[in-house]
Amino acid sequence: MRSAKLTMVKFFTLLIVAFGLQMSASAQENSPFSRYGVGDLTPNHNIFSRSMGGIAAGIADNRSINFTNPASLSSIYNTVFDVGADINYRILKSTTPAKKFTSANTYVSYLQLAFPLTTPKMARANMAWAMSVGIKPVSNISYKIEKNERVAGIDSINTLYEGTGGVNQAFFGTGLKIKKFSVGVNAGYMFGNKDYSTIVKLINDSTFYYTSNSATKTSFGGLYFTAGMQYDFALDKNANGFSTKNLRVGIYGNMQQNLNAKQDVIREIIFYDQNGGFVRIDSVFESKDAKGKIKLPAMVGIGFSYQSLHWQYGADVEYGNWNSYRFYGQTDAVKSNFKIRVGGEYDPYVSGTP
Repeated sequence: MRSAKLTMVKFFTLLIVAFGLQMSASAQENSPFSRYGVGDLTPNHNIFSRSMGGIAAGIADNRSINFTNPASLSSIYNTVFDVGADINYRILKSTTPAKKFTSANTYVSYLQLAFPLTTPKMARANMAWAMSVGIKPVSNISYKIEKNERVAGIDSINTLYEGTGGVNQAFFGTGLKIKKFSVGVNAGYMFGNKDYSTIVKLINDSTFYYTSNSATKTSFGGLYFTAGMQYDFALDKNANGFSTKNLRVGIYGNMQQNLNAKQDVIREIIFYDQNGGFVRIDSVFESKDAKGKIKLPAMVGIGFSYQSLHWQYGADVEYGNWNSYRFYGQTDAVKSNFKIRVGGEYDPYVSGTP
C-alpha cells in the first residue's frame, strides 16, 4: 500500500512538471492558423496509435494506453506509465517582403498512468477491468505576426497581431470487458485560455498618432465526458483455445461540450516605455469578467482492427461537427471535417494472440 501511494505521488508530481513544460514550450511556436477556433488541435492519439496511421477505434494494446477509445483500457493487465512528446517544426513564408521564418516547438503530448482492477473472481468470469489517470493538451494558440503597410492619407501603418493560450484536459478513465464486449468512459476537467491582442501604430512625418491596443482575454473550463465500445470476433483459434486471428470493431465519441467562460475586453491608447513594455494613456472601452459559453463540437469515430499471428492492421473514420462551434455565441472560420485513417504493423516476435 505504501509503495502504491508513493507511485501515485510521484506520478502527480510528474503531471505538474510536464504541464509546466508544455505551457512554456508552446509559447515558442508561431502558427497563424492557431488564431481560429480553440487553436491548433494536437493529435488525439497515443504514440502507438500514431505509428499505425492514427487508428484507435479497434485498437486494444496492453503496452500503451489508448485514451481515444476508453473501452480499450480493459486490455491493461499490468501497470503502464505512458508518456508522449512531440516536436513541431514550422516554416512560414512571406511574399511581400520575400522572407522565410522557421520555428521549432517541443511539448509533452500526454502523460498518463493505467493500472488493472480485475479481481480473481472477475477473471474466472472472463471479465477484466482497468483504470487510467492523466493530463494532455487539446490545442495550442501561439502566434506573433507583424504587418507593415502604406495607406493613402495616413502614410504607414504598423500592426502587431499576437495570441497565446490553448486547451488542456485532466482526466481519468475506466474500461470494463465482459467476455468479448468492452465499454469504457473518460471523464475529467477541460480548461484553458484564449488571449488575443492587436496593436496598431500609425507612422506619419507631420502628425503624431497614439498607438492603440485591442485585447481580448478569455479563460474557460468545464467538465467533459467521452465514451467508447469494442467487440471482439475470434476468427481462428489454436489448440490451446487462444485466438490467432481476431477482428475487433469499435466506436468512440463525445457529445457537444459546453465550457463556462469569463472574458476581459480592453480597447486602449498606449505608449511604449524604455523597457519595451507599454503603458496605458487612456481606455476607450473596458469590460471585465463578462460571462459566456464556449461550445465545442460533438465528435464520433468508428473503425476496426484485424490481428493475426504477426500482423495487425485497420482503419478508422472520424467526424467532427465543427460547424456547431460557438465562442460567446459567435461562429469562427472553422468547418466540420471527416478524417480517414489507415495503418498497420508487423511484429516478428508475436507467437499468438491471447
